[in-house]
Amino acid sequence: METKKLTTIQIQAKGPVVSVTLFRPDRLNALDVTMIGELIETLRQANSDPSVRVIILTGDGERSFCSGADLTQEQLGKPGEYEQHLREYYHPLLRAITGSPKPFIASLNGAVVGAGIGLALACDYIIAVPEVQFHMAFARIGLVPDTGVMSFVTNHIGRQRAFDWAATAGAMSAQEALKNGMINEIVERENLVMSSRTKAAVYAKMPKAALGFIKQMSHAAVNHTLDEMLVIERNLQERAAAEPDHMEGVRAFLEKRNPEFS
Repeated sequence: METKKLTTIQIQAKGPVVSVTLFRPDRLNALDVTMIGELIETLRQANSDPSVRVIILTGDGERSFCSGADLTQEQLGKPGEYEQHLREYYHPLLRAITGSPKPFIASLNGAVVGAGIGLALACDYIIAVPEVQFHMAFARIGLVPDTGVMSFVTNHIGRQRAFDWAATAGAMSAQEALKNGMINEIVERENLVMSSRTKAAVYAKMPKAALGFIKQMSHAAVNHTLDEMLVIERNLQERAAAEPDHMEGVRAFLEKRNPEFS
């Protein structure tokens, strides 16, 4: 992929790593239909580009990663509008991340609000600066959590705590999110970009097919029984074993050298 700037996002390609920056500074990187459309198309291109191994998702500035849905676009009281927006925009965006065979890193530079929580938690590895707060703002405007937020959060902190957080439209600090297993690490702001790229470089060196299968298993494990997972792992292990990277990994182990995955 090429480095370029679209209307609402910026794309920086560097080797096998593509960084996608939400860029609506005047709206604190709020999601509108233009941004979501550009994100979906960009992520689909990245997912289908064999030269891309890892995608980093971040926001512009220091105040906000994503401030949720841009409410100035909503037509209050119009029947079917919210259902349509979720079905045509927010859910396909979520699937472009969770359904991708490639690792996504969320590099959280500021506040994560509403649908932005779903966007962040859909990623596979999450790095945040200490100032980050997660704002479950839906109930404050009479709505329910969407963009996968309730599913992701409940899996992390349990049903009762997820209910209370959503029902009270509360906030959670980066430190609390780390303790709750919602994010992987906290780094100082000046180290955010480097830490994100360092983690991306680790993923980029790993066998591509195996990482895709591991990501698929990690999502399946949330909602499948052990017996169901054993079937999934048999199928995916057979597919992984047929990849050239498996033979290279075995040879490298036997020859006591570092593997050179394709």
